[in-house]
Amino acid sequence: MQVAELNNLRRRVKALWNKPGERPAPLIHLSDEEGDRAGVGQAFQTLCSEIGVRHVRLDFADGLTDAHREALTRTSRHPRMVVMTRFDGIQEDQRAGFHDLLCTDAARTLPIVVGFAPLEQVERIHEAWTELARLEEVRAARVSRLHAAGYDETGEPLPPTEPTDVIASDAYVPMH
Repeated sequence: MQVAELNNLRRRVKALWNKPGERPAPLIHLSDEEGDRAGVGQAFQTLCSEIGVRHVRLDFADGLTDAHREALTRTSRHPRMVVMTRFDGIQEDQRAGFHDLLCTDAARTLPIVVGFAPLEQVERIHEAWTELARLEEVRAARVSRLHAAGYDETGEPLPPTEPTDVIASDAYVPMH
């Protein structure tokens, strides 16, 4: 794993881990299938050490086994990162409640799904995620401007609030 990729992964993992709440959102990490798979696994072990959490690695090529359940139970008392590969071995009906399986009655758990694909596909997906994040930022800014002008996301006026000392002309926010 290259230094830039490791640093980006470090930022993403730490942002999810440090976000307030009991259940961090799962992370999906895609890597080049022709790349250094052992290096990807080592990167997550290193990040666990940096954050100070347990590292649990599970491969689901053969589905969810009793050994997997035992490993999850054995490590459930400690903050942990559960790094999962070959998730396609999990039955469709088991996938829906999988986050609950990892986090219910467990210490703080960060689920990581690691997938491998051709480099061109990984790059296209990363570009799409970047564009989606940019569009979400644009939308959030638009909603913020609407709220400041007294409207909700749909353009409807917001319900009246308690009077403030703000002069009406100070509250004007031009819409662009």
